[in-house]
Amino acid sequence: MTKLGFLRLSYEKQDTLLKLLILSMAAVLWAGLLAAAMIAVVPGYISRSVAGSYDNEGIAIFCMLLTYYMWIKAVKTGSIYWAAMCALAYFYMVSSWGGYVFLINLIPLHVLVLMLTGRFSHRIYVAYCTVYCLGTILSMQISFVGFQV
Repeated sequence: MTKLGFLRLSYEKQDTLLKLLILSMAAVLWAGLLAAAMIAVVPGYISRSVAGSYDNEGIAIFCMLLTYYMWIKAVKTGSIYWAAMCALAYFYMVSSWGGYVFLINLIPLHVLVLMLTGRFSHRIYVAYCTVYCLGTILSMQISFVGFQV
């Protein structure tokens, strides 16, 4: 196995751990364990992993899960620190994969649903403004993104 193969395997292991952290934070530990076990055998994920091909999507899935994890932490705490970490994870996602548009559209959709259900608060306002502004500024530094954001 080459160095690239070991790198991809480490990202897959981190994907599983991030999925466990995300669902353990959102629900209960057994839900996180179940999701981590399922991500290891889902055919759609395996085709995007080291077993399927050597493309940049293995790293992109890790970056996407990392951004979601940081977003949940930012929303729960209302901290600018976690929101800035989420923006940095988003920047990492933009630099690794062209499908970054999914993330920058899903976060405002989450905020819109929170507004419609009456669960919008100051913590979400701080998190969203920081992530969106800082994430957009950082992503514009990538040459293929530019002013397309």
